[in-house]
Amino acid sequence: MKLYIRSFFIMTIFILLFTFTYLEAANKKQANIDVNTINVRSGPGTEHNIIGTLPKNSIHTIIEEKDRWYKIPLNNQEGWIASWLVSVKEPVLQQETTSIQVVESTVATLNVRTGPSLSFPVLGTIRPTEFYPLVEKQGEWLKIQLNSQHSGWVSTNFVRIANKNTEVVASNKYVTITASILNVRAEPTTSATILAKLSRGEQVTLIDVKDGWYKITFDNTTGWIASDYAQEIATNNNTDANTPNNINDNNMADNNGNNIDDNASNGTDPSSNNGDGASDSIDGNQEEVKEVKHATVDVNILNVRAGPNTSEQIMGKLSMRETVEIIEQQGEWLKISFNGSEGWIASQFVTITTKNQSISHVPQVIIPKTGINIRSGPGTNYSIIKSANEGDTFNIISTHGTWYEIILSNSQKGFVASWVVQAVGIEGSANDRSIAGLLAGKTIVVDPGHGGIDAGAIGSHFRSLEKDLTLSTALLLESKLKAAGANVVMTRNTDRFLSLSQRVAISSNHRADAFISIHYNTNHNPLVNGTIVYHYSRNGNDADFARVVQQEIVKHNGLQNLGARQGNYYVLRENPQLSILVEAAFLSNYNDELLSRTRQFQDQVAEGIFQGVIRYFN
Repeated sequence: MKLYIRSFFIMTIFILLFTFTYLEAANKKQANIDVNTINVRSGPGTEHNIIGTLPKNSIHTIIEEKDRWYKIPLNNQEGWIASWLVSVKEPVLQQETTSIQVVESTVATLNVRTGPSLSFPVLGTIRPTEFYPLVEKQGEWLKIQLNSQHSGWVSTNFVRIANKNTEVVASNKYVTITASILNVRAEPTTSATILAKLSRGEQVTLIDVKDGWYKITFDNTTGWIASDYAQEIATNNNTDANTPNNINDNNMADNNGNNIDDNASNGTDPSSNNGDGASDSIDGNQEEVKEVKHATVDVNILNVRAGPNTSEQIMGKLSMRETVEIIEQQGEWLKISFNGSEGWIASQFVTITTKNQSISHVPQVIIPKTGINIRSGPGTNYSIIKSANEGDTFNIISTHGTWYEIILSNSQKGFVASWVVQAVGIEGSANDRSIAGLLAGKTIVVDPGHGGIDAGAIGSHFRSLEKDLTLSTALLLESKLKAAGANVVMTRNTDRFLSLSQRVAISSNHRADAFISIHYNTNHNPLVNGTIVYHYSRNGNDADFARVVQQEIVKHNGLQNLGARQGNYYVLRENPQLSILVEAAFLSNYNDELLSRTRQFQDQVAEGIFQGVIRYFN
């Protein structure tokens, strides 16, 4: 009897373990190997060692995803396989209803930008009755999910946030979007509310088919798309028949002739159909295509000359990363569109990019309100050519810093500031360079002053804690810097204590291009108010950096400009990297403290620092 009970007990445990293992695997994505043999590596990249191989059509649980690689279990260890050589089987989902926060525009047309500031380029626009999942909030800006591949930022002043119930349904079928842009609607009709937009090549889960419409789910959103602009696929599809089955790290057969590895890539040119037939989507008609070339400047300053020779008169200059349209090429010289005219630049100092551009979709600016000035050059110091009216549209020729060069109705060329207009059709192109990417390759250490047991200054009127204000301001700055391509290192992102030497060590160890310590000031005299940026050297690079940041902060926060000053602070004196210390406002002053407690003011300070960094490094 005891033996029977023991055997029954062991069998029960076995069944339970098997059930738990099965359920755990069922709740994770699984990779189906699509090629004859795939290498399994010790890390997510071709530089890592091969630790084994897997055969075609074998199925493996995905533990983790990183940089287009999947981590899977392998013989009591773990390894990595290339994602583009497998088909992914989604976990079986239980039908349930969840509630998510969505964002809806309260104005007719609202710009969506690449970062949380008016300085960032416009990705596109959203309108009322369109709902987008809320990702995060930073000060006066909200990050929203536009589709499964793209997100953007909108101002909180022009949206409303609502809760939306989303149905999640088990499915083993998918569809691939074949239109350039495809509306996802609340009901299977073109008159229904647009919930989101999908791009060509995106895959979404198929739930149901009804009267020429697919019911789909993705990113916590369930809606309907026109079936004419999507292709149904199975979850266990193998690689395309045109894909070679024997590839190693360099797209060539290796010693055993049949291992598929990591650098294989394939793709077909999908259909050019677009939209779902509604008036607000592209209708998929054939379009005439032209080849457009642009030159992006690779040096700090590049002369623009009147002719293709160094003896020609210099008409002006271009700065690093400015992009212009190429009109023609003569030998080593490029004729470009420049300041409403034409000029010549040496080709060896630029990168040339070519893009097939639909003539019917040339990048344009749309004037959002009457009275916006069109100028003769890229700056407010240039003369005004005309004032544009609300709704006017102009084709974009090129960008100059944060200005667009445009064509007017009389074929005259002019310039308009990017931050006062809506730009469409330039996402991901060489033109979209006004802010995004300007800090690529730069490491910025952001240091929120004080923290933990060190509260810092305490407000005289509202008992505001400096450590809290510095952290919230620093986090806003972090988002802006990252959106411009910077590698941002935070000395702290929670309420914790760090010594001064620890802060300097972080700056030194990361070889920071800039160290920015954020503080809020205090003074025995409650009438003292304003902003100060400190530097350590008398006339070094840090002094120049501090002056630029000082100018930008007071421009944005509106406080008294107390000037950039020399300061003997530890984090400046002992720091081998370029470093400044910002005193944003005085907590001992009633008005300064009152303002400092608002997210709007903190965002203004962060924006000022951000613009100062952009100016200094560009």
